[in-house]
Amino acid sequence: ESTKELMAELDAYDLYESDQVAARREIVLASLDSICQDWAKELTRERGFSETVVRDTRVKLYTFGSYRLGVHAKGGDIDTLIVGPRHIVHDDFFASLCEILKDNPRVTDFKAVPDAYVPIAKFVFDDIEIDLIFASVQVDVIHADFDIYDDSILRGMDPQSILSVNGVRVTDLILKLVPEISL
Repeated sequence: ESTKELMAELDAYDLYESDQVAARREIVLASLDSICQDWAKELTRERGFSETVVRDTRVKLYTFGSYRLGVHAKGGDIDTLIVGPRHIVHDDFFASLCEILKDNPRVTDFKAVPDAYVPIAKFVFDDIEIDLIFASVQVDVIHADFDIYDDSILRGMDPQSILSVNGVRVTDLILKLVPEISL
């Protein structure tokens, strides 16, 4: 009963976003994923890897924080992590992907903070705020079944990458501990 009252109160204050905005968030995430996949492949090609390696190169995007928990307010940002293979590092993220995003006409208010405790790029993509972080894992290829919860991925990982993946890992641990996610 108290949960229903709380939800009604939040609705009265217009804190929930419309279905159209929720759908736009999904479109923005799909577009961001496509940009990141193209970036990873092009960077791999520029490094002189074989076309087979280029074809197999991928990054994985994960959301975390309030968006992933389903408790974001209308207009809230989407915390997003990119996980890449060992040959793509933080310097690449800030030197090339950030430039690609800055030059994208759908992106505004771009700010990179490479010296933050958790290095981050903050921007607005089609009116959706994005906080984007990056982690490099010590694998040659990020396979479709890559498991971000496997502790072995932390071996050899730089400190910024460990902090970055922990955002996703902690968010999903919270989801596992919450008894009634469906509300």
